[in-house]
Formats: sequence, structure tokens, C-alpha cells
Amino acid sequence: MEHLVTLLIEKGRDFWKSPIALFVILTVVVVGLLKIFANDTFDNIDLAEWLIAVLAAIAVVVGWAYFRRIPKPARDKVGFGIAIEFEEPKQQVSVRSDLISKLRTLLSQHDSVHQFELIEFSQHTCKAIDRSSASKLLRKSQCRFLIFGLARIREQQGKLLHVFDLSGIVSHAPIDTNKASQLQAEFSTVLPSRLNVGKDGDFFSFEFTARWFDIITRYIVGVAAYHTRDYKYAESLLIDLEQELMGKFEDKLPAIAHIKQWIPGRLRVIYKEMADIQSHRYFIGRDKSSLEELENITDKLQARWPKDKFARHHKALTAFVLRRDVERARLEIEACSNDADNVWLFSLAFLDAYGGDLQAAYRNYCKAFEIPLTSNSVPLQVEEFIQIVMNEEPDRKDLLFCVGLVNYRSKRDLDAAERDFSEFLEHTEKNKYPRQHEAVIKWLGEINRLQAIR
Repeated sequence: MEHLVTLLIEKGRDFWKSPIALFVILTVVVVGLLKIFANDTFDNIDLAEWLIAVLAAIAVVVGWAYFRRIPKPARDKVGFGIAIEFEEPKQQVSVRSDLISKLRTLLSQHDSVHQFELIEFSQHTCKAIDRSSASKLLRKSQCRFLIFGLARIREQQGKLLHVFDLSGIVSHAPIDTNKASQLQAEFSTVLPSRLNVGKDGDFFSFEFTARWFDIITRYIVGVAAYHTRDYKYAESLLIDLEQELMGKFEDKLPAIAHIKQWIPGRLRVIYKEMADIQSHRYFIGRDKSSLEELENITDKLQARWPKDKFARHHKALTAFVLRRDVERARLEIEACSNDADNVWLFSLAFLDAYGGDLQAAYRNYCKAFEIPLTSNSVPLQVEEFIQIVMNEEPDRKDLLFCVGLVNYRSKRDLDAAERDFSEFLEHTEKNKYPRQHEAVIKWLGEINRLQAIR
């Protein structure tokens, strides 16, 4: 009886949203009012009564449009839309009570920065939905994620099954074509195009299916957040999901197994991009709070991947700049000694120089110069960092030796090298750095000859 009442209510809602319903209700309301006002003849209707009839018609149209509007999630919530067209009304009632209600509960119970809200669209909206109309619906509803398709009841091997033909689409800020294709491919991998749910509860129960959808939703929204550079939100979603899936969910299901496998790699990329942003902010604005955030990020990276060379380089940077912890910085850099590029050698050479051993610094710089640059920005960044240190410690004029070397041997900036080497000779004592003074005088001669013939 309860299902029958629910079914009648649903049918009534769908009919109310149809244009036919609008015509019928308008006719009944307007004609009914006019008959009341007419008293057997329309000549008896005065202007005020005509106005009342018109206002009543307008009210009907406004009310019809209001109930027909596309529902949207609350402003502080992330919308997850369900737009499934049901072949049989009875199936809609069953799926709503057993699947959608469970999914709504699961999505609302997560303690996340942004709460999810499940939006279920009417059968009128879902009728003949395809990818094009689903995209429009996603945009109008302001949902972040939409599952759409067709549901039927079929018999297979003597058993009645709910058969769902599903597709999914996720909302994101404009991203390049490759990322969009990657996101859609990942979506297609974890969301089955056809899902069979036993009508009598065997093999797949609705509760299991709801949990599956819940996991897929949070993963895809997390990945979409990453692609649009909402890194903290992406991180919080993926970490929560990773912890939840740790030994508590049947991962023999391919989609869940894929998600469990992909989450660590996603987090690694997220942390590295977050680290690059903070590092860039420091070099642009010299704000050490960016390095404090960078250190928090590298701590997360190293907790998961202790040997990650990217994390080690950034950890060396924060250890030196924030605390002048040369020993820790050297430990991190020396752990990168097997790197094919020369970045670690530039860093090690600087630490040698900062520790007062310009001869060791020269040897390591020479090794770095012999290796082809992986990026033309490397010598620029090296020079910029040494200049930052000298600005903070104006008495460290010995570091001009390093800047001059980089400008002369790596950047091939003869004018800058001449200036740096000349200042090194002027501001350092020959008896303290005899070999370096001798070498710099020789290099200045070479620079003058090169300048004369260019």
C-alpha cells in the first residue's frame, strides 16, 4: 500500500510538470473563476473579476514553472546528480527507497570540507537523456557530478534483475583537451556502462551498489578538483577515501581495485604540484611562509615516499632557508647523487661554498657544467638563490665567486661574470682565498679578450 501511494505521488509530480498539466490546470482555474463571476452571462464580469482571473492564471503559470525548475544543491554543498529514466514506475519507487535513499545517507555522512548533496531529477527531466542533454543538465543544476542513463527490469537465467545502462559526466573548470580526455577515460573505467542488480537481493544488493556509487563519486570529484587546481579539496577527498578503503571494502571489484591503486599516485602528483607553487611563490615574493607550507608538503611526501628525489631537493631548500641547517640540507642533496641531471651538483657546490670550502665548491660546479642542462632556467635559479642568500647575509662576499662561475661557465653572461669576479676580488682577502683570486684574475683576462672580439 505504501509503495502504491508513493507511486501515485510520483506519477502526480511528473504529470504536474508536463505542458499538458499546465493547459488543464489553467483551463480549470480560469474557466471555473469566470463561471463563478459570470452568473450565467459573461456580461456580468466586471474589470476587477477579469483581473482576478488573469492573476490566477499568472499564479498557476508561476507555480508550474517553480515546480518544474531544475533543482540545485545548497551553496555550501557539492551536488551529485542522479538522472535515471525508469522504464517502469514501480521500479523507480523500489530504486528510490533501496538505492537512492542509501546513497543519500552515505554522501551526507562524510566529514569533509565540502558536504555532498544528492540531487534526484524528475522523470520528466530524465526522459531520453543523452550526453548532450546531460551536459546541459549538469550546467543548469550546478552539480559537480552526474550519473545518467536508463533503468529496466529484465529476466536473466530465471532471475529478475534491475538493469542499469549508465554514463557519467563531471563538471570542472576549463582544462586542456588531454586532461579532459584523461578524466573521462578514468571515469569510464570506474563507472560500469551496464550494472545488474538482483531484484531479490542476490549478487549485488542495493546497499552495496550505493556504497560503490559513493566511492566513485568522491574519487571522480577529487580527481576533477585536482585538474582544476583545487589541490586541498582534492587531497582531503582522496585521503578520506584512501583511509576508508583500507581493508574495509571488497576490492575484488575492478573499479574499487583501480581506485585503491590510483589514489597514492594521485596524491603524489598533487603534493608535487602544490610544492612547486609554494616554491615559486617564495622566489617571486621572498615570503618565507611559503617555505613553511612547502615544508609541510614535503613532509607528507617523504612520509609516503622517503626516497623521493623531488621531496629531498625541496626539503634541502626549506632546511637551509628557514633554519640554515646546512647539515640536513647536505644530507638531502647527497641522497640525490644518482640523479642524471646536474641540479643536485649545483646545490652541493653551493653548500660547499657556504661552508667556506670554495675549492670543493669549484670542483662540484665543474662537474655540474659538464652535464647538459635539463632546463635553461637552472642556472638562472641558481644565481637567483645565491643572490637571495647574499642579500640576507651581506658580509658573504665570498659567494660572488659562485655567482661569477655560474654566469661565466653556465649562462655565458660575460658582463655579469666580469662584475661578479671584480667584486669578489675587491671584497675578499687574497691571503684567505689565494687559489680563487689567482683563478679569477685569469678568468677576467679571458673575459676581456672575449669581449674585445665579440
